[in-house]
Amino acid sequence: MTKEKLDFNNVKKDLLKVLKLNASNTCDLGLTYIFPTLTVALAVGIFLNIWIALLLALYPAYHIMRLVMDMRQKAAEKNALRNAIGRGDFSVSVEILSHISDETIYEPHSGYRHTHLTREVKYFNFESGARWRVPNGCRHYEWSKDYCMSTEGLDNTSTKGKPFYFITLKGNTDIAYIYNTDLFELKGCEVKN
Repeated sequence: MTKEKLDFNNVKKDLLKVLKLNASNTCDLGLTYIFPTLTVALAVGIFLNIWIALLLALYPAYHIMRLVMDMRQKAAEKNALRNAIGRGDFSVSVEILSHISDETIYEPHSGYRHTHLTREVKYFNFESGARWRVPNGCRHYEWSKDYCMSTEGLDNTSTKGKPFYFITLKGNTDIAYIYNTDLFELKGCEVKN
């Protein structure tokens, strides 16, 4: 089996995909309470008293302001991470695969309704104690001519005791990707199987 050359431009593509999948597009601010309160304030203003309506409108105005501030902060954080990926601020290590596990996790999710989800997540666990969470719903190594694969394909080509390149974004270990050293060769990084 021939190894494909792995360069940092391809790593950047994979890490950007992880960043996109990890980023939450919703804000945990209870939007369901803003619009009904505004409607009540408008009705009170029309039928009763404008001063009471203005007082009632303070609640949704506060939450709208928090929503805007939160969205700006998340956009700034995402841009900082995107810039770090673009600069190549990576940590590269070679890790030995211990086992692959499927775990049920409890993950809060918010949007128009506050909900909490349990979901099955696949982890690649390494002898050093490092873990890599497989991104949900994506194909791996889409840039590769020979080794673009599904999660099942990644699972099937991974054997206990084999070395992997474990590449993480410095300062943010949630943004990481792994590369089987049987399939990929990273220039300047010698691996003995």
